[in-house]
Amino acid sequence: MSTQQMNPETSDPRVAAPGVPPDEAGTHEPADLRDASIDEGGATAALNPVATTVAAFLATAGAGWVVGGVFASGFARLTALAGALIGAALVVLSYRTRRPGTVQLLVVPAALVAGALLVWSDADGDLGELPGFVVEALRSGGLSTPPVPFDPGWRIVVVVLAAALVASAASLAIGSARPRLAVAVPLVVVVGGMLVHPDRGETVTALVALVLVLAGLAVSYGVQLGREGAGSSRFELRRLARGGTVVLVLVVGLAGLSQVGFLFPATGDDQVIPPRRPGVPPAQESRVLFTVKEPKGSDHVWRTGVLDVYGTDENAWLTPPYDPDRFVDLPESGAVPRATASGGAAPAPTGETQQARVTVGDAGGRALPVTGAPVSVAGTPAEYDPRTQTFQATSRLAAGTSYTVASASVDPERLAQAPATLPGSEELAPFLEAPPVPPLVQQLLLGAPPATEGLHARLEWARTKLYENVVAQGAGRPVDVSPDRAQQIIAVKGTKATPYEITAADALLARWVGIPSRIGYGYYTAGQKPDQQGEIAIRPEHGATWLEAYYEGVGWVPVLKTATRTPPPEEAPKSERPGVTASEDRALLVYVPVRVQTVRLAYEVVGYWLLVTLPWVLGVLVVWMWYPAVLKVLRRGRRRRWAHARGYRERIAVAYADLRDVANDFGVGHPTQTPIQFLDAVQADPEHRELAWLVTRALWGDLARDARIDDAEAAEDLARSLRKRLARAQTPILRIFAGISRVSLRDPYTPEIPNLWWRRRPLRAAAAALRWPFGLLRGGFRRTATAGAAGVVVVGMFLFFAGGCTNVLVSGGPPDPERATEPRVPEKIQEFVLLRSPTAEQAYDDLARESLVTDGRVYEIYQGATRQALLQIAWLKSGIDDPDEAKRHMLAAIETGEFVFTRIGEERAYVKQLPDAKFVVWFSPGDRYYQMFVARKDLEMVDLERIVKGLLAFQRADRHQIVNVPDAPAQPDPLLGSAG
Repeated sequence: MSTQQMNPETSDPRVAAPGVPPDEAGTHEPADLRDASIDEGGATAALNPVATTVAAFLATAGAGWVVGGVFASGFARLTALAGALIGAALVVLSYRTRRPGTVQLLVVPAALVAGALLVWSDADGDLGELPGFVVEALRSGGLSTPPVPFDPGWRIVVVVLAAALVASAASLAIGSARPRLAVAVPLVVVVGGMLVHPDRGETVTALVALVLVLAGLAVSYGVQLGREGAGSSRFELRRLARGGTVVLVLVVGLAGLSQVGFLFPATGDDQVIPPRRPGVPPAQESRVLFTVKEPKGSDHVWRTGVLDVYGTDENAWLTPPYDPDRFVDLPESGAVPRATASGGAAPAPTGETQQARVTVGDAGGRALPVTGAPVSVAGTPAEYDPRTQTFQATSRLAAGTSYTVASASVDPERLAQAPATLPGSEELAPFLEAPPVPPLVQQLLLGAPPATEGLHARLEWARTKLYENVVAQGAGRPVDVSPDRAQQIIAVKGTKATPYEITAADALLARWVGIPSRIGYGYYTAGQKPDQQGEIAIRPEHGATWLEAYYEGVGWVPVLKTATRTPPPEEAPKSERPGVTASEDRALLVYVPVRVQTVRLAYEVVGYWLLVTLPWVLGVLVVWMWYPAVLKVLRRGRRRRWAHARGYRERIAVAYADLRDVANDFGVGHPTQTPIQFLDAVQADPEHRELAWLVTRALWGDLARDARIDDAEAAEDLARSLRKRLARAQTPILRIFAGISRVSLRDPYTPEIPNLWWRRRPLRAAAAALRWPFGLLRGGFRRTATAGAAGVVVVGMFLFFAGGCTNVLVSGGPPDPERATEPRVPEKIQEFVLLRSPTAEQAYDDLARESLVTDGRVYEIYQGATRQALLQIAWLKSGIDDPDEAKRHMLAAIETGEFVFTRIGEERAYVKQLPDAKFVVWFSPGDRYYQMFVARKDLEMVDLERIVKGLLAFQRADRHQIVNVPDAPAQPDPLLGSAG
């Protein structure tokens, strides 16, 4: 053994024993090792778990106070404090048990139970609603737009996060013997919470959080002093009194400065969230948001919000500024106040009043859809925004909530008789702000009726020209609409635009005419048939935008108009199908796969290979992290075999070396400490003292020449017991870190026994030998390595972008005449009629050079007089380098979402269902050609599968699967070997 490491040294028997002292009999419970910790100097120290947890609780209370202020309810702060109290109580309780780590794992379940109790009434006792509450809260926009309604989902999130935060901070501080970590971890949340905190009340919030954090720091500092053995109870009281006085003076000073306005100037308008671009709503599955029961001939427009600010710098329509003080509580009668945003009197609604009953389904949130010019909204407590004429409930809307909306109809004659000029009004000025009128729009307005005949007539004439020119295409996602884009939509014949772009240009046109305007958004129910109860179901796909204009003496009025949809690929020939009317459903489009020549392909390829290699990378990472633990197990076995082959003295040395290596991995003690010195590094323990003296005597003392088997077995038993108790006393996280630690492998307690770790000297010698022949001395190796790495990066980037810009298609070939007739397509499948559309097939010819197919055929599928689907057949070019890659990109480029590989009848196909379309793609054996079915949303999936199965059965001559196909080929007779 190393003389330096094993030199015996007498030690003071009075060893510091933090934690639980030995009992009266002189024995010590094994669990007392859990309070042991070592500082850098090797002195014994331990943390007071109760005081450390109190420090973590105070700091977490400050974090909870800040985060709770983000919500619109004071109950949020109480919820955060309750969660912190739950976490702190369980942490204190855990350190009074033998397994603190196990008890601490119960913090999150206990917080979830508390959260469930908080939302029990909202869930009506159904625990299955809890995940839905959390998902709905997170989807509602997060904490980006405070104050946030404190919905049930947020109650669960806040109580769980507070409990987990205090538990993790306290456990980390106690486990690492650094009490100030109990304050540092929650301090990060305090800073982050202040960044999103609303301006209103931020001074008070900052002061309260400051007091709590400073109190936590004071307690943690006291824990540190106690750990170092300094101070007394009287000293602690004086220190806390001085600290409290300083905090009090600081708080009073900050409060005074905030009132003076020197440090915290009055925010004024800063309390209002400025206008911003509307967010793109996420894709939602079709579900009933709410149902409406209204009289016939109603407006069918249900408003949930407006965009009334046009940002000339952004060239986009923006949301109105959000000011919580602008909302007005509705009285119990539900009568809508006549006050406007500026405090003036709003025009009284005119016309006949109609009532509609709204029943909330799976909408969630607080927005109350209303229609027309609302007169009253009764049935649920609500708030009214005079600027936007929108309503919101005072709490989250539960499914089944019903309310009644009374609205006044608008007389078109009153719009036509509106004054030609509007009186100057500061309130209406923001709704007339617009960029200069573009030249083409100016030229267009020259032909409009003069303003003296009425602004409404002038606007309607201009809007008629707009809707005659534009063609609607695509989904109505919010995008920027510049004056040039609006000019193109308004004045250029045949311009294609999304419904949102058309509405945005329409609102700009109204302002250019001189009428205050804005964009209303919500749901449009025209064309929806009521059910047997007379109710209309509103779903996400019914979302829409429309123009709203302000007329003097009338108020804000929805002004509806429908743009012409993109024409279908081909209208059915009247001579072939008399009485057939082609559908204008935008889903019935022809999709032509083309070559990808953008860098986007490189990203997709890299993403694909990342997904392929990620499991292997994770596996290698796990092996790399955990192979030290395996080496330690193998090392222990090899050491035992080595010691048994040599003698009792070696067995004692190996047993003690294993204990010291485990302590080294936990950061307890130092390998250079002798067994007697190591007694001072941990809490006093009779078994440990007995082992230390046994090792000392057996290796250097009177038992060095007379060690017996009883001594070896006793040393092994004592070392094994101490090793287990030392590990059991640590937290689970520290056990994991110690298991994967390489400290004891790189720097073992003694190098005189097997270690299973390579030495660095041979590697250094090999590196030096390689440097000399290549002239890499004096830093040349480092410079060469840097240059080589840079070269690898440059070459990799070149290959990356070059690979992204290469074509999927390598070469092509001329069309095959046989492909004009194969595969065969019947004229009829059951009640569905298939008609070929040469006009739609022109798309394949127009994109022949970029296309991945040589030619294509398109068939329209009719059910009665309605076109329900398109069948598109195309032959892939023979020169495609990677058919699987081309097929994957082709499927990924068809609308949004992912295809599902499934079975339809006896065939495998790719299926995708979207809110407005259904897709089925079938590839032939060998991927020579594909057949794609594009169906309307109204066609049931069962009917589409019948069409697919009937067509494929016809093409493979399976008579048993073909129904009502008049020209089905004969089925071969398997007995005769010929057609029967």
